Amino acid sequence: MPPLPVATIELELPEPIEDLDVDDLAEFVALSRWKGFHGQAELWPPPNVYVGGFTSFPAPEDCTGGWIRGLNDGRILIVGQSARSKRDRYAWIVSWDGELDAEFIVGDDWMWDVLVLDDAFVVIHDDEQRDFADMKGIRAYGCNGELLYSYEHVFGCYAACATGPRSFLYVPFFKDSACHVDLDAEGTGETYWPIPKKLRLPLAISTVGEVTYFWRPYNDRDGVYRWKLGSEDCERIADAQDWLAVRGLTGGRFLYPRQDSYNIVYAERST
Repeated sequence: MPPLPVATIELELPEPIEDLDVDDLAEFVALSRWKGFHGQAELWPPPNVYVGGFTSFPAPEDCTGGWIRGLNDGRILIVGQSARSKRDRYAWIVSWDGELDAEFIVGDDWMWDVLVLDDAFVVIHDDEQRDFADMKGIRAYGCNGELLYSYEHVFGCYAACATGPRSFLYVPFFKDSACHVDLDAEGTGETYWPIPKKLRLPLAISTVGEVTYFWRPYNDRDGVYRWKLGSEDCERIADAQDWLAVRGLTGGRFLYPRQDSYNIVYAERST
């Protein structure tokens, strides 16, 4: 079975990147690799933020790397490690010219991904948390630091994707279900949908309407699957590229950032 179509975009930046985010128009923000080490973190400058290849500025002073996302209000979110703490993860929200608007702690040192919604973002923890007494599977925060949603589980979660301005879908660790969360709904806002067992533990998911694409689920690390909401079955649509650090974008797309380029995989084009 052939792999999915891929677009590769080369980055003409003066240094390697640690993370990158793209919007629907393929405009990107990127965070360079930090050049320091944590034994003497205060002696090293922070990494740099690149906006579309045209503008750059230093990340917040205490930032030593992490994830970068473009917020829907035009600002930039960085979630990562601070020179002040080897364990805690901080969120910094900055303007497009580098001015710091907000800063707060969002978790400990084992995270898998960060997902952006309207005026909110979701932090996804994986199964390697150090403190099992402080379980953080997946949490949603407002851009003011308010905790909006929490699914607390010792084994965390890998895959999540936005489904609307204030809603997202995620696959809990080792459960035969997908959970849809609407942050504006009453109560928890959760709706659970059974999924086929072969779709457990995907590395990434991407939704298009009622269809969700699963990237490399646990029982088939070489496959990409298509599943319609409420269906008892799923379809293997392609072989997956041998990439681990893939995350789901909207519209049946997957993003694979590299140090000097990025790939966008189009699952929806294959069906």
